[in-house]
Amino acid sequence: MSDFVITLICQINHMSLYLMNLILLVLLSTSAAASVFYIFSKLLADMIYKQYAANGLYMLMRAAILFLLLPAGVLAVVTIYTNTSPIWGFLEPNDSFDVITYNSSSGVLMIWNRDLNIARFLMFVIWLCGFLSLFLFRLVRELITLKKIRTASIEWKDKKVLETFTSIQQELGIHRNIHIYQCSFISSPFSTGLLHPSIFFPDKMYYGEELYFTLKHELVHCKRKDVVFHLLMTLLRAMHWYNPVIGFWEKDFFHYSEMSCDEIVLEHADSKKRYHYAKLLLEMIGEDGKDQALKIRTGFIGKNEKEAERRMVHIMKGTKKAAKPAAVFMAACFAVLCPAATLAATQAVYMADGRIARTVEYENAIVEEMHLPVFTEYTGYQELTEEDILDFEKLQLIGRSLTNIDVSLTSSIEVNLLSASLKKGNSVRVALLSDNEQDSFLVGIKDQNGARKYIYSTNGSAMYTFSIDKNSDYIVYVKKIKAADGKEIKISGSIVNNK
Repeated sequence: MSDFVITLICQINHMSLYLMNLILLVLLSTSAAASVFYIFSKLLADMIYKQYAANGLYMLMRAAILFLLLPAGVLAVVTIYTNTSPIWGFLEPNDSFDVITYNSSSGVLMIWNRDLNIARFLMFVIWLCGFLSLFLFRLVRELITLKKIRTASIEWKDKKVLETFTSIQQELGIHRNIHIYQCSFISSPFSTGLLHPSIFFPDKMYYGEELYFTLKHELVHCKRKDVVFHLLMTLLRAMHWYNPVIGFWEKDFFHYSEMSCDEIVLEHADSKKRYHYAKLLLEMIGEDGKDQALKIRTGFIGKNEKEAERRMVHIMKGTKKAAKPAAVFMAACFAVLCPAATLAATQAVYMADGRIARTVEYENAIVEEMHLPVFTEYTGYQELTEEDILDFEKLQLIGRSLTNIDVSLTSSIEVNLLSASLKKGNSVRVALLSDNEQDSFLVGIKDQNGARKYIYSTNGSAMYTFSIDKNSDYIVYVKKIKAADGKEIKISGSIVNNK
C-alpha cells in the first residue's frame, strides 16, 4: 500500500506540473490569437467607422471576447494535449506498481528537469500574481468607489425625468426595472449593475434634449448589458496583463462601446441635434476632474480628449449601416479568423516551446556528459518473450526529437520503453538518470532476433549512444539491478533516434 501511495503522489506531482505548464502554453496561445484579432480589427476599424456604423465592429469585438475567454482556451488545450499525448498508467499491476509516462513530441511541457520545473513554476507564480493584482485591484477599487457613490446618492424622482425615462424605455423595448440616481461626486452619467442595473447622474439638472440624450445613451448600455462585457474585457486584459496589445484593445473596446451608443441615440437625428449632442460632450469634458479623481469609468465622455474628439467627428458626419451582404461577409471573416488564429498561434507557440526545450535539454546533456564516466557496452543474446514480440507492434516509436522518459522500476523484470525500425548506420542515444546515485540499473536495445547491446549505470546515471550495425526492429529497455532503498528505482531522461 505504501508503494501505491508513493506512486500516486509522484503521479499527482507530474500531473500538477503538466497542468501548470498547460495553462502557460494556453495563455501564450490565446494571447497571440487575441493580438492577431486586434491587429486585424484595427486595420478595418478606420474604414468601418469612417464610412459605416461602428456598432458592427463593437459587436464583433464582444463576440471575440467571449470566444477568447472559453472556446479559444478549449481549442488550445485540445491541440496541445493532442500533440503531447501523455500516457499515465500502471504496468504489471499483479506484481508491482511500475509507472511510465512519455510523449511523442518534445517540449518544455513534458521535460521533467529540476531547473526547468523551477523556472516554469516561477513563471506561473508571476503570471498568477499579475493577474490577481490587476483584476482584483481594479474590481475592488471600482466596488469601493461605487459604494461611496451609492451612499451619497438619492433616487431621482423628478416628474419630467421619470416621464422621459419611461418614454425612452418604451422606445427601446426595455422591460427591466432600472433605477436612476443623482450624486454630487460625479460629473457625467454612467450605468452600472450586473443583476440590478442603475444609472447615476450628476446633481446638476438636465432639461430637454440633454436629458433625452443622456438617458437614452445609458439605457442603451443597460439594454445591451455592456457592464457585463466591460467586466469580461477587464478579465481578459488581466489574464493577458503581460501583452501590451491587449491593453490597446481594451481601450479601443470601451471607445467603440461609446461610439456605438452614440449611433443608436442619434439614429434619426439631424445635423442640429448632432451638434447639440457633441456640444454636451464638450461641456462634460471640462467637468471631468471629479470622475478622474474617483478612478471610475463613467463612460459617457470617455477617458481622454482625443477619444472624445474622434467621437464628435463621428457624431457630426453621421454614418450609414453597412449593407447586409457586407455585414455577413465581415462576420464570416471574423468567425473564420478567431479559430484559425487560435490554431495557428497554438501550433507556433508549441513549436517554439519544443525548440527551446530541445536546446535546453541538449545543453544540459553536454554538461552532464562532461562529468560522466566512459560506459562499457556489453553484447549478448536472449530469446524474446511473448511480451517483447507484442511490444514491437504496440510500443511508441522513438522520435527523431527528444522522447522523454519517466519510469519507476520495482522488480527485476525488464521494462520495454520504446521501439523503432532502424537501419545500419543509425544510432540511438539514451540519457537516463535515477533519483539516487546509489541506484543501479542497465539500459539497452534488443533486436527482433534477441541480440542485445546494453550498458550498466554509474552513479545512478546512464548516457550512451548505441550504434546500429544491421537493419532490424529494435526495442529500448531498462532493468533494475539494485535499488538504494531496496524497493524501487525512479528513472527519468530522454531517448533520441538519430537516423
